[in-house]
Order: sequence, then structure tokens, then C-alpha cells
Amino acid sequence: MILSVLVLVSTRLDPVVQPGVASSHLHNVVGGNNFNATYDPDFLLASTCTTSPITADKSNYWAPAIYFINHSTTPVTFSRIPSSFNIYYLPRGTTNESGNGGGDVKAFPPGFKMVAGDNGRNTYNASSFENQAISWVCLDYNNPAVNGKETPGFPTTSCPDGIRGQIFFPSCWDGVNLDSPNHKDHVSYPVQNYNSGDCPSSHPVKLVSLFYEQIFSTGGVPLNSDGLTWILANGDTTGYSMHADFQNGWSSSVLQSVIDECHAENSGNGNMRDCRPLKPYIDEEAREACQLNASIPIPDEDVGLFANLPRLLGNNPVWVAGQTKPLNNSYVDTTGWGRVGSLSEGVGSRGTQPVNISSISGVQLHDDDTNASGWEVRGCIQESKHGRALLGAAMTEESQMNLRKCAVLCANRGYSIAGVEFGHECYCDDALRNGVRMELINNVTCGIPCPGNPYENCGGRQALTILAKEGVTIRTTGEVSGALVASASHILLFWLALTTLYVLG
Repeated sequence: MILSVLVLVSTRLDPVVQPGVASSHLHNVVGGNNFNATYDPDFLLASTCTTSPITADKSNYWAPAIYFINHSTTPVTFSRIPSSFNIYYLPRGTTNESGNGGGDVKAFPPGFKMVAGDNGRNTYNASSFENQAISWVCLDYNNPAVNGKETPGFPTTSCPDGIRGQIFFPSCWDGVNLDSPNHKDHVSYPVQNYNSGDCPSSHPVKLVSLFYEQIFSTGGVPLNSDGLTWILANGDTTGYSMHADFQNGWSSSVLQSVIDECHAENSGNGNMRDCRPLKPYIDEEAREACQLNASIPIPDEDVGLFANLPRLLGNNPVWVAGQTKPLNNSYVDTTGWGRVGSLSEGVGSRGTQPVNISSISGVQLHDDDTNASGWEVRGCIQESKHGRALLGAAMTEESQMNLRKCAVLCANRGYSIAGVEFGHECYCDDALRNGVRMELINNVTCGIPCPGNPYENCGGRQALTILAKEGVTIRTTGEVSGALVASASHILLFWLALTTLYVLG
């Protein structure tokens, strides 16, 4: 069974390893919307929705985020890479059974949790099942020599269709403990292989095999010449320390029915729609709409949704292969806790959570800039190939451009939408034009730092960082420049835009 799961939140919480506090690094979290700083199985099962397509699965699954190391700034900054997950449930029996299904494979018990991988690992041991269970795959659908190549650390080639982080969890349980002090000792990998085989006598209960794929949208991101392009949120530049957590939120009877009935020998074929016990619980629209429970506080900090970070969150200096994970001994975590809608909320691959501009700008608003209050960053979109997306007003050569300055320009001219491009160009309008739609793309595409604040992104080449007044719905008109304009008002708007370009450019 394969579940395509959206990110619920990107935040520094880890209720398994560091319960009750801001965790040491950022995680992308999927699943039940009662995800919290601590794991209460009953509270999790009471989630009102899940970013899994199966409503009976309120479990949480999480793994570290990765960032692009941006060398275009001095010092370097970090650009967050958006991601989504595939979660696999593989009912692999022992060698005495069919190997695919079988009555010996059990569902996770209520309250069960575990961890795979090692947050501090900096080497690769090819004989270790725990090391083998963590891997990376480069996706390049136009290059068969590269596409699908599996490596123990980050890929070293360009991966235009994404990078896939893979984590295979232990599938043997001691049958007694729902957790252990290191969150690993109560489970074990099978005897023969990390992903199949018989359970050791110390861990005799065969659980359903759990496998994560976290797919990172790296298309269009260039490789750095020094070989250090990607970095895990914990500071690791090798990828060896990739790891993941699981806390059970399944209806146990439903999951056991899935294990018993939906495997390759019984017409399951991995498709959840072919699995009879799952059919009453499939709701992909609810998955798309699910958001973190509004009553749950999370660390209130910018995780890099719309701007580069000057440093990784938490106590995470950069470290390389063979180096013990360093710590900043003077570091003190002073992060406050806030509500959903703060800068921590990731809302997954949808990326639609607006961020108030005054919260992320390194330049404070002045008394005469009150028109910029209430403006929000909405994300990164592709510029039109047929003309400008925003035609109302422009400022095209501003040596100290930042998001606030562009919002002020557009607000003072009476517009509700602003867009920044090429680092120093600002455009304004009340709608998107020339066929452009509010369809968000990888934020790294808008990764040119603002000259007036290098910790903000001011668009990219043919890509706009879009801002809008709070509450404004961004419309698209769809007309293409050069086509016959149907009304005098459109013609007037076009000439006003050209005049503004000459005056302000």
C-alpha cells in the first residue's frame, strides 16, 4: 500500500526524541492534525483530519528538511527545499511464509513509536543494516544513466526532477515495549536483510514494514562548485544522518485488515483504491484541506518558507564527512511559541500560507510607511513569457530593494498586488495579467537576495516573489499582450504602465 501524503507543518517539534520542547532541528511533518510537542495516542487519534489520503490513519511521520546552500550571499544563506512524502506499508512475511503477506505480519499496537536512522552519523558502513536502510535517489527522467541511482549520501549530480530521501524502518518488535530509551532497542531489522527476512529471537513479532520516501523539489537549483550543495536541517552536508520518526495513529483493526487482505498475492498491487478495507476511508479532498489543529502552539520562527535563512534553526553549525557533529556551546534557544499561521507553518507542498511582510523584513516600517502594514508574501510564481504579469506601476532600478520597499510603492499608488523580480525590480497591479496564474513554484527559483535585505528573497530570473494586501484574492485576467485588447480601460492601463516604467525606471 502506497500513501501519497502532504506536509502538515514544518517545525522544530519532535515528540518522540525531544518531547515538550523545541527540537534541535527542523522537521517536515505529515499525518494527523493533532501533532503536538508530546505524543498522546488518544489525542492523536482524535485528530479532525490527516494529510494522509486515508482518514483512518491519524499517524504522524516526520523527517528533517533540507536546504540549498546559497553561495550568492556573503556569508552564505540557506534556501529551504519544499517536499512531499510517499508512505509505504509492505506486508512482508518471514521466509517461512509467502514473503508477501501472511498471518504472521502484525499491525502496529496502539501507542507504538520508533525511530530509524542516526541524527549524528557522519560515515557509511556498508555492512550495517541500519546504514543500508537510509539512502538517496537522484531523479532525472531524461537521463537514464543518472535517474534512479541510489547512493548512501546526497547525490553529487544535478537532479532536475528531484531528490528522494529514503528511510526503511525496522520491522521486528520485542512484543512488549511500545518505546525504548533510544527509541530503537524495542525493534530490530530482520536477520537476512534490512528490508525483509526472519525476525531474531529477541524481537520475534513481525510488524508491517514501513518505508518513507521524502521527495524534495530540487529542479532548477544549480550544483555548487565546492561540492556542498545540500544540507540537512541538522547541519549535515553528507546526507548520512538522514533519519525519521513514526508515532502510531491508526485504527488497529483497519490496518490489520489491510495487512491481511491487501498484498500482492491478493490483488492489492499497492494501490489503495484496490484495497477493500480502505475504500470507506479514502478522502483526498480532506487531505488537501487539512491543517494543524489551531489550538496547538509551535515554535514561532521563520523556517525559510519565503526568505533565505542566515543560519540553520537550532544549534546546528555546518559539518562535513568525517567530522563529529559540532555544537555552538554559547547557543541559547530563546524561540517563543505561537499559533498556527506563524512563520513556522509549512502547509506542505501547497505553500499557500501568507506571511506578514513586517514579520520577515529586516528593515522596520517607518511612520510614513503605514500603507505597507498588512501586506503578505504569498510565494513564488513564474513570470509571463508574453509580457509582464503586473502592469500597473514599476520601479526597475532600486539599489536597496527589499520586500517592504516594493509593498510601499504599490500601496502608495493604490494597488493591492506587488511582485519583485531580478532582485531589484518592483511591479504593481490589481490582478495577474498575460496568462499568469497564482500557481506557486519552487521558492528557490525566487532565490535572488534583496540588495536592501539579503535575508529576504527578491524574485529570480523570470520569477516573481508575490506580495498582496491581507485578505486580497489574487485574480488572473488571462489576456496576452499583443492580442487584440477588448476595451478602452485595458488600453488605458497598458499606457499608464508604460508611462510609469519610463518615469520610475
